[in-house]
Amino acid sequence: MNKLYFNGKITESISGFDIFNRGFKYNDSFFETIHVTNGKVFNVKNHLIRIVKAVNILKFKFKYTNQQLVQIFNDLISVNNLKHGVLRLYIYRNSDGQYLPNSNDTSLIINTNHLNCSFKINSPNKLCTYKNDFKSNTLLSNIKANSIISVLSSIYASEMNYDSAVLFNNNNKIIETSNSNIFFVANHKIITPPIKDGCIDGTMRRLLMSLFDIEERSISLNILSKADEVFVSNSISGVIPIKKIDNIVYHNFSYCNIIQKKIISLSLDF
Repeated sequence: MNKLYFNGKITESISGFDIFNRGFKYNDSFFETIHVTNGKVFNVKNHLIRIVKAVNILKFKFKYTNQQLVQIFNDLISVNNLKHGVLRLYIYRNSDGQYLPNSNDTSLIINTNHLNCSFKINSPNKLCTYKNDFKSNTLLSNIKANSIISVLSSIYASEMNYDSAVLFNNNNKIIETSNSNIFFVANHKIITPPIKDGCIDGTMRRLLMSLFDIEERSISLNILSKADEVFVSNSISGVIPIKKIDNIVYHNFSYCNIIQKKIISLSLDF
């Protein structure tokens, strides 16, 4: 069994479950999923940025520095002999109280999972559009604090025999997919929805924005018929080409493959 980290120590397990846990009662929590490749955390800088952002938005009192978190990551990777896989962080508010907490102190749980998830050229996926629910374009939409729309849209996509679903905000703008940020290529330009429209502040998205010339722009549904290429990004897979959205088929994956080769190169340079 893999060991995990809980509030200051590496342990075999956490005994019991507190039904009054605020993360369970009120969803007063957030999570972070981090790619481990060749025994090292990939893109750690951008994960730390998002953790700090989430802590500040949720008004958590978080006692760990970035340096301490990185040390914990490395200790867990070492003790679990993790070469390829993921670290999963859960941060939740500890205190009693109703909607108003008695304090903002937090707990931190980190576990690991061995996965054969080294970066590679990915097979194209199919997406459907999902409009049963919409995300708001607020700061909470930028962090991994409430994923129920991702859950419901993933169920919908699976029932429709698609890999994932395209999500929209309240202004009917495309913002992301159920589990990834989304990018379109039109007239040799890569464009992606801006953070202000309500997409997740993706760590892989941040990395791509720093490496490539990508324009942020609010995106309407008509982009689907105008785009030459579509791809998505997330921390575990890198970038994934899209071959179909609803009934629209895409045949060009060249930009996606160039970007993924760069990610593979970066992961091998660790």
